[in-house]
Amino acid sequence: MAKVDFGFAEDAARVEAAGDGWPDVRVPTLIVHGVRDDVVSVETSRDFARGKRHVRLVEVDDGHELAASLPTILDESDRFLAPFFAQPS
Repeated sequence: MAKVDFGFAEDAARVEAAGDGWPDVRVPTLIVHGVRDDVVSVETSRDFARGKRHVRLVEVDDGHELAASLPTILDESDRFLAPFFAQPS
């Protein structure tokens, strides 16, 4: 059990009212999701990423904690962030 600020519920209601239930994210986004996640279904991330060219979904053979996937997360993060840190010629 944890206390959650009521602002969280207000934010969730605004997102739901916006239409498809997802926030309007327009920036490059990397999602790493375990296919054996027993807390949040990988289908949730698949639904979010579907049709969004700026979203990269990486599915890993792991659970919710992603502890076994740390090397993959580091590699994918490096690859994802590299263009933002490239030195101009």
